[in-house]
Amino acid sequence: MTLLKNNLFRLSVIALIAVLSTACSKNEDLPIGGPDPVETASYSNGFFIVTEGSYGQTAGTVQYYAYGADTIATKVYEKENPGKVTSNVAKTSTLQFASLYNKKLYLVSKINGPVLKLDAATLKEEARYNQETSNWRSLIGVKDNSGLISANDGVYSVDLNSLNIQYKLSSVSAVNTAIC
Repeated sequence: MTLLKNNLFRLSVIALIAVLSTACSKNEDLPIGGPDPVETASYSNGFFIVTEGSYGQTAGTVQYYAYGADTIATKVYEKENPGKVTSNVAKTSTLQFASLYNKKLYLVSKINGPVLKLDAATLKEEARYNQETSNWRSLIGVKDNSGLISANDGVYSVDLNSLNIQYKLSSVSAVNTAIC
């Protein structure tokens, strides 16, 4: 019985040493402090800050504040969509409005700017609608795949999948209409 206890004790010590030595060994594959935030960016636990940009100089930007991080990640749209901007090519459009609906972030630019549909968790661009003579103001979701987008000349129905404009609401004729 004593021999069995001694063998069990020795086996336990060997197993404990093996576990501790592998747990304390240097592992080059594991980054200190967790995974690289650029590779696993998630925009689901905070809020977005949208800036207009400077007319004719810079495109509007999207910043992100993560709860608990006490910091603002700047230009997150550009980081997630390299080579793309939130304005027209001439940068004469300014980012006007952002709307979060059904896990999508919609960005609306005025003065011939685009309307953008982004996945709200990754900020990857899913759709872009450009109309050369547009002057958008705001966008809201109404049903799963439809919404309303306002402009300087009224309100339009918009397909939220493609961002194509469907028709103008004839009952709204106000100039510079904003919907919230």
